[in-house]
Amino acid sequence: MKWSDRTGTPAVALDAQGRAHVFVPDGQGGVRLLVRKEKGGWEACRGLKGREVRDGFVAVTGESGLIELYAAAPDGILCRRQEQAGAW
Repeated sequence: MKWSDRTGTPAVALDAQGRAHVFVPDGQGGVRLLVRKEKGGWEACRGLKGREVRDGFVAVTGESGLIELYAAAPDGILCRRQEQAGAW
């Protein structure tokens, strides 16, 4: 069984420092985030707010190097944006 079979399809974007930000559905209608550390390894997995989020996220890196996440939910589109580098 693949990781995406248990959680959903991941979406990935790279920030201005080249660190990967991996977003996955948590199987309970929410979103989980994994961020690659600058010197290797991964930060602790954390939950982002959201409920009834559907699989099929889109993660993009803006000109500023900050990342935005878009996901469909029953009442519209969920959008999460970084306020500053390294912060969610």
